[in-house]
Amino acid sequence: MDMLCIILAISSQFALGLAGSTETKASIPSCITASTFNINTQDNVEGDVDFTFGVTPEFDEYTSVCSGKWGGQDDSWHECEEHDGKSVLFKNSYILSDTEGQFDIQYSYPCKREDGIEADDDITVAVATTALIMDFDFRENITSQAKITVPHRIPSRKCTDASEHPVWVVDTFVYQVDTWNSPGGPGIGGVSAFVQYNLLNKANNFSISCRADRSIPGATSTRNNIIDPSQSHACSETDLIPAEDYPRSEFKFDKEMGLLSFLQYWECDDSGDLITYTGSGVETLPAECTTLLRSTCDDDKITIEGEVTNKVIRGPSSR
Repeated sequence: MDMLCIILAISSQFALGLAGSTETKASIPSCITASTFNINTQDNVEGDVDFTFGVTPEFDEYTSVCSGKWGGQDDSWHECEEHDGKSVLFKNSYILSDTEGQFDIQYSYPCKREDGIEADDDITVAVATTALIMDFDFRENITSQAKITVPHRIPSRKCTDASEHPVWVVDTFVYQVDTWNSPGGPGIGGVSAFVQYNLLNKANNFSISCRADRSIPGATSTRNNIIDPSQSHACSETDLIPAEDYPRSEFKFDKEMGLLSFLQYWECDDSGDLITYTGSGVETLPAECTTLLRSTCDDDKITIEGEVTNKVIRGPSSR
């Protein structure tokens, strides 16, 4: 097995450091919710390691170097070099063959919220993650989508009033289609697609990460609904702390019709009562959101006015 050097560059405006002073605070970039990892595999590994990779943010010339041995599946996280409040962890999560396996990357960095709200938690630490399947027999450039999690703020006290006529904001919407070749020969082996976005409920100021993936062997990229429009997809709850305090969300995506629909469950306790709401929304997305093999919306934020479909007063609030 050849040794491997993976160079990853995060194309984003990551934070430059946690801040205490106003001057340093102003130098911290805005929190973002989407980015990419660019992976360039090379052969110049040195020392008693099988692979080495460096994580280099676009805004910073410093590269955090990570190294390890190729010894099979490893569920433990390994630290890379830490620099200026930023840290990188990686693990080899599973083995596919003698030369192929998945690497999980986790990159933590400071950033500044830009949502128009002034509060003590304006500066926070975001986490970018990705899962990369690397075949050591290939030397190529790979672009991998990074999922970025930004800790949520404390809910607005106007939650109950705003929930009567709920409004959601969809941002950083991405739809992408990829093809792969048949193993052992030319020709299309199939297609895979993903759709991802963030869903912000303006009643409680919580943003939830939503994503759906699907692969279809034998299909081509001209197929419209690679993502099944009849299937509901649960939005992420793994990045929410504590998860039970945040809205539960699910959605459907119809690429052919350009429709995004969702259902969300959330709570408000700022009226003296603990109230559980169920609300829904549906929106026809702009054409630029879905027409290309990699589509993003020119209008980064899409406002959706929904409706409350159920409201339950569960008793006095403990607030």
